[in-house]
Amino acid sequence: MAAGVPTSSNFWLNRAMKQLIPLLLLMLCGALSAQNIYKVIDEDGNVIYTDQPPSNDAVPEDLPMLGEMDAGRSRPKQLNSGPDGSNEEFSYPDFAITQPDPEENLWGTGGSVEVALDPGKPLALGHKLVLTLNGNEVARGGAARIRIDEVVRGAHTLNAVIVDEAGNEVARAPSVVFHMKQASRG
Repeated sequence: MAAGVPTSSNFWLNRAMKQLIPLLLLMLCGALSAQNIYKVIDEDGNVIYTDQPPSNDAVPEDLPMLGEMDAGRSRPKQLNSGPDGSNEEFSYPDFAITQPDPEENLWGTGGSVEVALDPGKPLALGHKLVLTLNGNEVARGGAARIRIDEVVRGAHTLNAVIVDEAGNEVARAPSVVFHMKQASRG
């Protein structure tokens, strides 16, 4: 038999080992991750999780496996309005257009303007951002950064609102007027 050429029994043994070693490592990792976790509350009321039992009679915590989720805890909160139609939990008092700045002069943009909206907190389920330029809707959805192209020279007014699933206005940002400037051709 030529040197360096594997025999058929060596070939199958090597192949089996290459498949068996990763399997054994995977099983070892699973066994290591199955250790007990203990919950301890210190004298300041801080909750600490540890793998060291705080006392001889400590009982390990019953934690869910990673990747598992209790479907009951994952449901979104319902949108409930008060008698006046308001809902403090889903109000956006800090909602603003943060770019462009009010009365900003934009030069050399090629007719494009970058708009940034900040609702002040994450949008509630079903709420959407709506952006208008000079009264015409240019964007609707969850994007807080929008690029508007083909904006002509002159003064323009941006308005932004947050609407609920039914299209009702939930919040309105203060309007922003900006000025698109272009060098004269001559």
